[in-house]
Amino acid sequence: VDTLQQKMYDIKPMMQVESSFPAWVKWLGLGLLGLLLAGGLLYWFVFRKKPLSEEEQQAMLPPYERALFELKRLENSKYLIQDEFKQYYTELTGIVRSYLEEEVHISALESTTSELLDKLELLRDSGKLTLEDETLRQFQKILETADLVKFAKSKPEVQQAELDRSQVEQIVRKTYEGLPEPTEEELLQQEEYRAQ
Repeated sequence: VDTLQQKMYDIKPMMQVESSFPAWVKWLGLGLLGLLLAGGLLYWFVFRKKPLSEEEQQAMLPPYERALFELKRLENSKYLIQDEFKQYYTELTGIVRSYLEEEVHISALESTTSELLDKLELLRDSGKLTLEDETLRQFQKILETADLVKFAKSKPEVQQAELDRSQVEQIVRKTYEGLPEPTEEELLQQEEYRAQ
């Protein structure tokens, strides 16, 4: 435009334009988006079935199966290769003591070797557990070897340590077989516990 021939006009004032959507539609959309986001976060962190870690899956196993699983894991460990007999026997006795505490219902974790054997003999004598004398003697020998390794820094042969692990596995199996069958009430209690 040639401004020398045509006059310049002032800038026009601002005009108010009505929006095509009412304000409540915009607020409704933001509210729905917020609710959707909150619902998604609530589902993700609260209601979603999270996959169980290996440790959680292992904790869900019954005591007998968990003890056998831990003994297999101990068998494949490198403690004996690295001459860590103390750690090996600590885990070995911890596995069998935890099993006895959970399955046989005696306080095995805080008992000394002689106290634990006395409790097992009392259970056997009362008829609540069927174990042979030879099994108890083997268990006593293993626990005494473990005490020597843990407290007196004794160092048994690798073959003896492997034999002790396999004997502990047999003791766990015999103890499991020696327990009386659970009653229906006990089975219902176990189901309720697993559900929780």
